Amino acid sequence: MNLLTTGLFYLYIILLAFFDVGSFYYTYRITKIVGVFRGWIAMLAFVVVFAAEGIIIFGASVAVAIFNPSVLDKALQGPNASAQLGTGLYSLITAALLFGAMFELYRTFKRVSTKASDHPAEESKS
Repeated sequence: MNLLTTGLFYLYIILLAFFDVGSFYYTYRITKIVGVFRGWIAMLAFVVVFAAEGIIIFGASVAVAIFNPSVLDKALQGPNASAQLGTGLYSLITAALLFGAMFELYRTFKRVSTKASDHPAEESKS
């Protein structure tokens, strides 16, 4: 169980950081396409704050694993290890949903901007 719990812990940390950084990246890319307006600034601020959580957790976990692995082993061997991983699923699912939403928004805006630049004459007729 220790190896499984430790593996799940590291998988959780890596996925959380990936989804958070990816959400921020696609939010930034959308800003490059559509520009900046008040509603989008609020969304960007949310993504930055949300992503900071995942990055801090990732950095702290790596630091503990490198400099004091016995603390990490104790936490993962305790009776609440499964409960801690289960509680962390909420953050992981939320990060994955945000990443998926930002990716889809980016694709949509990119496709619309590409179509608009391919047919500028059609837009001027409207």
